[in-house]
Amino acid sequence: MFVGNYNDLFDALGERESSNNYQIENSAGFIGRYQMGEAALFDSGYYIGTERDI
Repeated sequence: MFVGNYNDLFDALGERESSNNYQIENSAGFIGRYQMGEAALFDSGYYIGTERDI
């Protein structure tokens, strides 16, 4: 079980996913600290896509 606040949770998640490296890309093409793909970025509002995605 995780004990801590939201910041502690996100720090632990970032450490697990990418060693807190914001510039990293894995073999599946997921990027950033939390290793998010296009669908997750779209769902979270950080990516709006392009016309070809519509």
